[in-house]
Amino acid sequence: MSSSMGNKKRDKIIVFTANSSWYIYNFKLSLINLLRSKGFKVYIISPIDEYTIKLKSYGISHFQWNSKNGSINIISEIKSIKNLFRIYKKINPTLVNHFTIKCVLYGTIVCRLLKIKNVFNSITGLGNLFLRKNFKNKLLFYLIFPLYKIILRKSKSTIIFQNNDDKEYFEKLKIVSSSNSLLIRGSGVDTEYFKNSTKNIKFPKDNVWKILFPGRIIKEKGIDELLIACDSLWEKNLKFKLYIAGKLIIPKNKKLAQTIKEKIGALPYLEEISFKQNMKEIYKKIDIVVLPSWREGLSKALLEAASMQLPIITTDVPGCRDIVNHGINGLLVNVKDPIAIESAIELLIKNPELCKRFAINSREYVIENFRDNLINEFTYEAYLNRLTDLK
Repeated sequence: MSSSMGNKKRDKIIVFTANSSWYIYNFKLSLINLLRSKGFKVYIISPIDEYTIKLKSYGISHFQWNSKNGSINIISEIKSIKNLFRIYKKINPTLVNHFTIKCVLYGTIVCRLLKIKNVFNSITGLGNLFLRKNFKNKLLFYLIFPLYKIILRKSKSTIIFQNNDDKEYFEKLKIVSSSNSLLIRGSGVDTEYFKNSTKNIKFPKDNVWKILFPGRIIKEKGIDELLIACDSLWEKNLKFKLYIAGKLIIPKNKKLAQTIKEKIGALPYLEEISFKQNMKEIYKKIDIVVLPSWREGLSKALLEAASMQLPIITTDVPGCRDIVNHGINGLLVNVKDPIAIESAIELLIKNPELCKRFAINSREYVIENFRDNLINEFTYEAYLNRLTDLK
């Protein structure tokens, strides 16, 4: 770090603002550790959740932000902006990084009011605005993108994208320009932790093939298509076990939630359904990872699976195809296509040597492109460049 940085106490302060402590803990903890090792003080601003105390256990300072996800109540949102304003004014940060839509919009407004110049806005994915076509999301889509254009175009913030599709989309809409947008491919993965210690890889690892769905149990992750594919494979007398490592997101209709639980619980090939804190242990016993998501920012689960030397089946969509090279380290299928998923699973089960080749190539590709220390160093350099440019 240059001598021009860090002479004043405020020059050592970086703020991360997100819609949950969960996001920061799971995606940015290693970056925070790097920044702290460089002498920066890092503050987290987010609503309180079960992961807030985990962040505090690392000695990371946290400020509670009174913000509700999914709220469109104008009075409530104005209060949320005022709350964020007071926090930023108290901390007086030199650099701020916002994550997720609301944080980007509200945080950029607050930074402009307080004349905070070093601002990064991370577009972590376009999510439900693209995927769900209900009235609320259509309304939000037509409200948010004009706001993005007004707020981001006039700001001098650096916009970080996790995949090139999102970057090109924002540039096409003239929300950002190529001069202030930056591609940083996710948060990376700890390839030394997510590492298969077995020297001789073989598939299946046991007598029965084990398939893993590593995602929340919602339509947008492609769970319905996967289950249709698995039903068909089971009818063909293809023996396998399915593990679902994700939370069942309960819809507002409780009867529908109960139906979903009963349907999944009655599946003859289902081995386990639970949310896992330690994904490494479940990856160890898995043979094939399937994530037929409709769209991602950049899938952390697929990065972890690839690092653990697992063959992957995923959809040919942004945030998934960035990790899987079709025919090299996995298979890409069309979105919302259970027949394609079925064919891909059947192909891998009937070709163990292909699984082995995909597995080896997966880890090599992740090590070369997605190691967390590589991504973190790139992010750190971007921060330094911004600070130097605006001194």
